[in-house]
Amino acid sequence: MRYLLEAILNPFFIALLLVIIALVCVYRKSKKLRCLKVSLTLALLILLIFSTGWFPEYLTTILEGNYSPVKNVQKDISYVVVLSGGQSNDPDLPANMQLYSSSQQRLWEGLRLLKQLPEARFILSGGSYNLSEPTEASNLGVLAQLCLQERARIILETRSLNTAQQALYLKSIVGKKPFYVVTSAIHMPRSMAVMNTAGLKAIPAPTDFTRFWSDERWTKKWIPNPYNLVYSTILMHELLGRLYYHIEQRYL
Repeated sequence: MRYLLEAILNPFFIALLLVIIALVCVYRKSKKLRCLKVSLTLALLILLIFSTGWFPEYLTTILEGNYSPVKNVQKDISYVVVLSGGQSNDPDLPANMQLYSSSQQRLWEGLRLLKQLPEARFILSGGSYNLSEPTEASNLGVLAQLCLQERARIILETRSLNTAQQALYLKSIVGKKPFYVVTSAIHMPRSMAVMNTAGLKAIPAPTDFTRFWSDERWTKKWIPNPYNLVYSTILMHELLGRLYYHIEQRYL
């Protein structure tokens, strides 16, 4: 149900639905002209707001501004945890081609931290919806082994399918010890809320910051384009995820 609501409650689908309602009014020759005007106006406003960059950039900056990248590593940390960021469902592809870019960005940041912690263990967390396919943790592990000589430093957590499950399964591994948790900057506030609720001593290590609007091409911010809709959808995914988690914790 959660994923169905997320699929429906995105700017593009809502705008499309409003256009469909307007077309139904036209083809049925409805006398309710007000309904037609309202539907088209709302559809246009939603597309303008979410397909131009100023609004998604503003909200994304707020979410990503909660935590800064780790510059000075705490030497007493025993674990570096990388949360998976998604992958394709094609086991015929090599591991690096299956993993989404967010997963790869998280892995490289985790390896950067691990390089400065020679005694720390490397936990890669993420399962698979299809049990016959390689888990995300397994694919991350394949890439990690290309950079790490000691295979024993890697721990694979292959059961979790979401952030709440990752916190649950990590608890049995890290216990009460503090650890770096590596995930995308936009996902970090939700991850930290989940980790703190689970009683874990997570230290945020954000990466994969959104830099789509930070170059010289001002048109990306002020002229509507489909890329902004993609980033708006990612933003809505995080906001809806935080809302769902808040409701779940309150009523379940």
